[in-house]
Amino acid sequence: MTLTEAERTRLTAFRKAAREVREASIIAQGHVVAIEGRPNERGEIEAVITLLGHEPFRSLALAIRLAYQKREPAHFLSACKILSREGSPATQARVATIRDQYHAALRNPAGAIVVDTGGSRHIFTAQQVFEHWLYGIAFHQDSDRQSSIQLLAAVGGAFPFSVQSTGLLLAGRILDLDDVVAEFLGEPKLPLI
Repeated sequence: MTLTEAERTRLTAFRKAAREVREASIIAQGHVVAIEGRPNERGEIEAVITLLGHEPFRSLALAIRLAYQKREPAHFLSACKILSREGSPATQARVATIRDQYHAALRNPAGAIVVDTGGSRHIFTAQQVFEHWLYGIAFHQDSDRQSSIQLLAAVGGAFPFSVQSTGLLLAGRILDLDDVVAEFLGEPKLPLI
């Protein structure tokens, strides 16, 4: 293993971000989002969405953002590149699987939202929904995202459900990759959930 100082710094930063993800109350306490079908007064089945608390999720999202943003030293895909280049064949295979799962979380059809505005349909992928929330509401108020946010807000609970379910999937992949980084560096893994 011949890591440069910059690579070691990136992996250390990734481990710090993963620890923040692991210690977020939502993860530490095993909270989930859910959609359930429940009968209403008319005997019809209605979808009932159970969401995570706003502030606890925002705290988790702050930790996820450290690994999600390309310019952060803890960037998930940058850590993957280092491990893919420097790791053993077994490490490379594990990283490839986790990276594929990370990308799948951002393409998850369950997180996609279609908004019909009468004359046109707007289709948002899970990644687009997550990024609109992240950069248009939670941590920035990018003006170029506001029209999309208005469309997404019009669908009600499906918008925060998509954001939160995508966030939880990303958190899981961050923790999975952290296990690989810990083994690679010869450091202890984070406690299991």
